[in-house]
Amino acid sequence: MVKTRINKIKQDTCILNALRKLDPVTYKHSLSVAKLAVWFTESTGCDLDRATVYYAGLYHDIGKYHIDDGILNKPSKLDEKEYEAMKKHPELGYYMLKHTGLSNTVLDAVRYHHEKYNGGGYPSGLVAEEIPLLARIIHICDVYDALVSDRPYRKGHSPKEAVEIMKAMQDQFDPALFRKFTAGIQKLQA
Repeated sequence: MVKTRINKIKQDTCILNALRKLDPVTYKHSLSVAKLAVWFTESTGCDLDRATVYYAGLYHDIGKYHIDDGILNKPSKLDEKEYEAMKKHPELGYYMLKHTGLSNTVLDAVRYHHEKYNGGGYPSGLVAEEIPLLARIIHICDVYDALVSDRPYRKGHSPKEAVEIMKAMQDQFDPALFRKFTAGIQKLQA
C-alpha cells in the first residue's frame, strides 16, 4: 500500500514536471482549470470524486507537451496547418496518460475536453450526452479560464465579459451545466 502510494507520487511529479516544461501559460492554466472544475462540481453537487475532477483539469492539456513551441506561444492567430497540429493535443494527452493508472474517467476527460455539445468539436465529433460528463465540465472550465487569462496574443477578459462571450457560443456547452456554471460564477464575482 505504501509502495503504491509512493509510486503514484513519483508518477504525479513526473507528469507535473512535464507540464511545467510546456510553458508557464499552459501550466498556470491547467492548475486554474483543475481548481475551477473542483469548485464547480462541488458547488453544483455533481457526483464526481474530487481527486478525479482535479486530475482531469490538471492534465487536460498535457498533450501540448508534444506541440511545437512556435505554435503554443504564437502571438497571433494560428493558420490552418498550425490549428490542425494543435487539435492533436487531446489524443496525445490521452496516450501519454493511458498507462499511468489514472481512471478511465480522467482519461476520457483529457481526450474529449474539446468536444462540443453541438457536435462541432474534436477529436471525435461527439454530440451532447455522447460526451462524458467530466469532459463537458472540463470544456466549460477550460474555455472560461482561457478567456479570463492573459495569452501571448491578447489580454484576459473580465469574468463578466468572459460569461458574455460564452453565452454567445453556448450551443457548444451542455445547457444545464452551462446555466449552473454561469450562475455560480456570477455569485462568486458578486
